[in-house]
Amino acid sequence: MSVTNSLPILQKILNTSRNDASKQIMDHHKEKGYTVVSFLYFANAMKLRLFEKQNQQQKKYNAAMLQADFILPDGIAIEVFYAIASRFNKILSSRRPTNLNGTDFIPYFLKKVMKKDPNNFHIALYHTYDPVINKGKEYVEYAKENFQKQFYNKAIDFSFAHNYRDSEENKAFPFEKYQQSLNETKAQYKLFIVGLGTPKQEVRTEKHKSFFEKNWILVFNAWWLMDFISWYEKRAPERAIKWRIFEALYRLAKNPKKNKNKVLAMFGVGRFLAKKLLFRK
Repeated sequence: MSVTNSLPILQKILNTSRNDASKQIMDHHKEKGYTVVSFLYFANAMKLRLFEKQNQQQKKYNAAMLQADFILPDGIAIEVFYAIASRFNKILSSRRPTNLNGTDFIPYFLKKVMKKDPNNFHIALYHTYDPVINKGKEYVEYAKENFQKQFYNKAIDFSFAHNYRDSEENKAFPFEKYQQSLNETKAQYKLFIVGLGTPKQEVRTEKHKSFFEKNWILVFNAWWLMDFISWYEKRAPERAIKWRIFEALYRLAKNPKKNKNKVLAMFGVGRFLAKKLLFRK
């Protein structure tokens, strides 16, 4: 069994520049309305073993990813994966993707499409706080304030956040209030940025597909972005970002409680490839 046959998600990855990806996404949204953009953060997929023998959660995640209109490659782990796997697989060798991580791509996209008329966009944020990792409610407000500062002084139109540790009942998204906000807006474009973490955000987006379809909403499943906009996570220095692996180590040093398992998961790429390429499992 080849890597691509066992991982159809890889065949959906958008392999292009930031500029072209922005154009494709916006063109699709203008023509089709409801549009979902997800990111394949490979280190997290390795951590959760989302591509192994599938339990119910993994099946839902894979199904949700395959239903997304766009899957963008995110992070150094997927670059490592392609660098190794492309030596064994001709299809992969011609598809080594540009890193379009959500932390960099979404701000680029928003600045590009909102430049002419920021008020023609209705922006909604859906994210979490988590006192266990010192991410209190104040970061919800920081995210809204910093978003406005970064994107043409555009205020967030609707925002909802819940405690990551709460019961599922208390995590219910207030769709009626969100619908009211959508009904009142004169904006042509509606963007919904979801920061719940993989695989929850992808599965919930797919679960409520009918709501987003009805309202012609462009959805970004982008949990990392929320942490950076709120300043809960700090970007590494430019030099560390350029050298990629050092950015991961920088995040580990700054926030080991949150990032230890994600960095370790990067090394799961080798184990995964050995199973797929050498042992054909």
